[in-house]
Formats: sequence, C-alpha cells, structure tokens
Amino acid sequence: MKRQPARRPSARPLPTRRARSDEQVTSLRGICLAEGPFTAESLEALVGIRADRLRLTLSFWRSCGFIQRAPERATYRPTKTARSLAASWRRDDVHGRQAAGNALKGQWFARSVRARLLQGPALRTGLVTRLMRLAQVGDEYRLEVEMLIDLMVELGLLMPQPGSKLSWCEDTAPTSERADGPHSNSAEPGPAPQDKAAEDEEPTAGSPDPGQEPSSEAPEPPEPEEPASRATGGAAVPPPRAAVGDSLLELLSSPVQLADLASLSTDELLSLHGHITALAATAVKLRSRPSPDPTD
Repeated sequence: MKRQPARRPSARPLPTRRARSDEQVTSLRGICLAEGPFTAESLEALVGIRADRLRLTLSFWRSCGFIQRAPERATYRPTKTARSLAASWRRDDVHGRQAAGNALKGQWFARSVRARLLQGPALRTGLVTRLMRLAQVGDEYRLEVEMLIDLMVELGLLMPQPGSKLSWCEDTAPTSERADGPHSNSAEPGPAPQDKAAEDEEPTAGSPDPGQEPSSEAPEPPEPEEPASRATGGAAVPPPRAAVGDSLLELLSSPVQLADLASLSTDELLSLHGHITALAATAVKLRSRPSPDPTD
C-alpha cells in the first residue's frame, strides 16, 4: 500500500481531529481540576476517558496556555489560567465551559472569528475558509479547522443560527484572573505581538499579562497580511478614483474569488447581485445607442 505523503505543519496550533469535541472539552475540565502534576493516565482516572484519547488533546490545550510540561517524563501541570477556572468547573459544567470560553477569547482563532461576526452571522464554511487561510493550510487540515469551530460552539463562543450560520456570543461569563498562556490574554484582550493581521482586523486596548508563565514552545510565525478584500470579509473593493478620467475597466479590474463570496452573508450576496445586474443593464443601454459618427 502506498504511503500518504506527510502533511506540512500548520502555521497555527490546531486541535486533533481524532477525538470528539466533547472529549476535548472534558479533557480541559480535567486539566483545570488537576491539583498538581498529572499524566494522561491520571487524567483518565479523573474524567473517565481513555488515556490514549486524552493524550491527543494535550498539545492543543498546551498551545492555548492551560498546561505546561513538568520535569518528569510525559508529565504536565496546569498553569495559573487553568487553576483559575477550577472553581467554575466545580460549580457546574455550564459555568466551567463559559469560563474556559472566556479564557480563549485572546487566541488567534477567536479574535479572527469575532472580527468577522461583529458584522453579523456568517456561514460556517466561510469561517472555516478564513481560519484555514490564517493557519496557512489546505484541505488536508479541514477536519482540524472544523474541530476548532466545534470547540468554540462547545465553549459558548459561537451560537448556531438557521441556514448553517454562526453568530458570536458576547455574554460569556468573565473569569477571575487573566490568562497566562503563551498566546492568551484577558476577556477583552489586546493583540499579541505575533498576531499582526488579527490586530488589523480588531483593534483593542490592553497588553499581554506580564505574569505569564514561560513556554517551551517556539513562537508562532507571523500571520500573513490579508488583502483588503479578505480583511473586510466581502467582495474585492476597487481603490478610490485618483482622477475623473479613470476608466470603468480600471475600477472593476480587481478579481472576486470564490472564497470571498463564501464569506458573504445572504443580504450581502443579494446586494452584490443587484449591483451587478444594474451594471449589466447600463452596459446594454450604452451599447444600444446609435453611433454619433455619420455613416455617409
């Protein structure tokens, strides 16, 4: 049997696709409730999920700042952020999920999705395309990005809407402490230094917590600059006219890609269709006018 070629690493941390979203949230609950260093086996005894499945989830939760490696082999310990969520998880599952979702608001994926959904609900496929572009991955990572959306739904950051759309939830309960992970901030975070494109999408105030615990992971590569048409989440917008004599062809020369159309809402698509129809009708009228030059 021919071996599949190895996938190139993604530019951003992504959750595993080999564990269900509810299992990954349960893994996070166990991490927050751990009272000291733990292994996947000790976490299994705490949450009741097999150690081999829990082990698949640890890398992503570590990238989010909830766990750090302990000196012992295959051993981890919860960070200050994870410990600050323990009281909410002990209260009940709903409060635990809300607190965890709040702690994730400073992550690259939450910042990008929120910036898009502040304009209104959007199709799930458009959000997946947006996150794949930021993670610099292709369809080989689509299941991981779909899982990322599922986790945001599980933790109350996203609310499903009719027509396969999602909206942003702003009523996530606040946590008692700021995040201390390598890529996380407070509930209304300022942009992390490496998230320059996300900073362009959503300018906020604040700065990373100076009390963050060190991370052994290498910093993520900077996010690529987005074209103006994608940063706005809509169709390509031509540059402003520099002079009255600019031709219509120059104004309409910027291409519209399928990924741009997928991120538009229904109202935006209808509005775009109306503009194109009106433009076509005007072009027909112009072509049907008689030539001003004499023929004889």
